[in-house]
Amino acid sequence: MRSKQSGRKFILPKMMTLLLPNLWLLIILIITLYTDLVHKKIYNVMTIPGICVGIGINVLLWGWTGLGQSFLACLLGLFIFFIPFMMGGMGGGDVKLMAAIGATKGFEFVFHVALFSALVGGMMAVAILIWRKQFYPAIKKIFHLLFWVISFGHWPKPFFDKTSPGIPFGVAIVAGSVWTLWYLG
Repeated sequence: MRSKQSGRKFILPKMMTLLLPNLWLLIILIITLYTDLVHKKIYNVMTIPGICVGIGINVLLWGWTGLGQSFLACLLGLFIFFIPFMMGGMGGGDVKLMAAIGATKGFEFVFHVALFSALVGGMMAVAILIWRKQFYPAIKKIFHLLFWVISFGHWPKPFFDKTSPGIPFGVAIVAGSVWTLWYLG
């Protein structure tokens, strides 16, 4: 017969595996949402510790396996939005935020966040274009870009217009993360 103490030893680590990564993720997301909305930036002072603490939590909970999986999920988070970043369509803070999410929650989670945040970001972009009465000119520009690519086989330089205000994609990443928390349970 098992004692009550042995049951507590099992329950506490199980609760920690669910609670610690989610709590850390929510802290990152709340601060990121605020800074992206107010300052239009995602600061390194949040993303770099987000990556380090996320990896640390996984090491604490899972040991060497947690280190390897967390580090690889961090790299996946970096890789997912690296191409849009290199093309000038996204800031570096967004990319590092995805790395912090990957380091904290793992492969499956960061992959779902990427998909859901792309959907949310697309909806935000369409809403902003409609609000600013720029939807049809944007569609026209997309068709011109596609014609260029088909005709010449490469994207024109510069690809993104740096004078347009853009969207705070960190907000889309936060929404995608919350959506993923709900979806994956």
